[in-house]
Amino acid sequence: GHQNSIGDSVFLHDNVHIVSGSSDGTIRKWDCDTGLLVGEPWKGRGRSIRTLALSPDGRTIACGREDGSVQRWNTDGEMIEGVWTGHSGNVRSLSWS
Repeated sequence: GHQNSIGDSVFLHDNVHIVSGSSDGTIRKWDCDTGLLVGEPWKGRGRSIRTLALSPDGRTIACGREDGSVQRWNTDGEMIEGVWTGHSGNVRSLSWS
């Protein structure tokens, strides 16, 4: 699993998987039925992950990091190009509209 504490998690719309973000800087995908990890850790740029938010269509996960950045991922663990920056501190909450 993670090497440090989990900051947040989201259930995916497939009703089979959970995605968790950790202060170790990684995101992990889990199988709800077996409790086992799915694939390798998702590693982006930046420090600890503080929050996650699943888009309304269930296809994109946003993660807020301790360094003030926000990254977007698809549910297969591929980072979407473009890191959003500009916050001077932790991003502790995210929401889609």
